[in-house]
Amino acid sequence: MTSIITHQDIDPEVIQVGSRLRELNRKKVETLKKSIQEIGLQVPVDVWIEPRGDDSIAHLVAGLHRVTAARELGLGLIECRICALDKIDREIWEIDENLCRAELTPAEEAEHLKRRKELFDQKNSVSICDTTNGRGRPKGFDTDIAEKTGGDRKSINRKRTRAEKIVPDVLEDIKGTDLDKGVFFDKIKKLDPEQQRLVVDRVKDLDEAPDEAIAFVRGEKPHQGIDPLSAQTQYRRLVDLWDQSDESDREQFREYINCTCEKEAF
Repeated sequence: MTSIITHQDIDPEVIQVGSRLRELNRKKVETLKKSIQEIGLQVPVDVWIEPRGDDSIAHLVAGLHRVTAARELGLGLIECRICALDKIDREIWEIDENLCRAELTPAEEAEHLKRRKELFDQKNSVSICDTTNGRGRPKGFDTDIAEKTGGDRKSINRKRTRAEKIVPDVLEDIKGTDLDKGVFFDKIKKLDPEQQRLVVDRVKDLDEAPDEAIAFVRGEKPHQGIDPLSAQTQYRRLVDLWDQSDESDREQFREYINCTCEKEAF
C-alpha cells in the first residue's frame, strides 16, 4: 500500500464523503468538537485527490467524524494527508483505521472484518486460507489483521465468521441493540437463516430470553398452546393484505367480519 505523499490544508466543506462502512456516531462527533475547541484537530484527515481538468476534488479516505466535527464548528481549513491509493487500498485504509481506533460494536466489527477479508482476497487474486505461516506458505488473512491491529488470530477468525454465517438482514436488525453482543452472535451463527430471523423476532417481539428463543427454534422447548409470535405474524400479514387491497375487496372483508360477529352473538 502506497503511503502518504503530502499534506495540504483543505476546507472540510468541500471534502466529498461518499458512502461509508461505519455509520456516524453523534456522541463521538460531540466529543471531538469539544476536543478540537480546546486543543485543535490533532490528527489530520486522510483524503485522495481526483483531478478534474484544471480543478480537483478531495475525497475522504478516513476521518468521517473529524470532518463532520470540523464542519459543524465552522473551521475554514483543516490539515489533510493526501494519499496515493487505488480504490481497494482506500477502502482498506478506512477499515483498518476503524478496526484500530474506533469503538465498534460486535456487529460493526464483524461487518468490517468480512469486508476486509473480501478486499484481502481481491488483492491476492485468490482466497488464501489462514495457516500458521509455516515456511514457504503465504501469510493468511487472520494472521495479517492480527499483526496490523494487535489482536489475536483466533479472535479475529471468530469475529469474522460471525458476519459470514449470520445473514446480513439479521446482523443489521440487531446492530446497536441489546443483542449486539459477541456471545449472542456465536450462538445464532450455528442456526440456518430462517432460524436466525425467528430467534431475533421472538426476543424483540415477545421479550423472550435469547437462550429460550434459541431453544424454541431448535425444537428443544415446545411452546404450550398457540404460539403468540405465529399469531402476531398472521396479524401482520392481514394488515399487509388490507393495505394492498382495493375498496371492493375491503368491503367484502367487512361483510365477512360483520356476518361472523352476528353468528357469534347468537
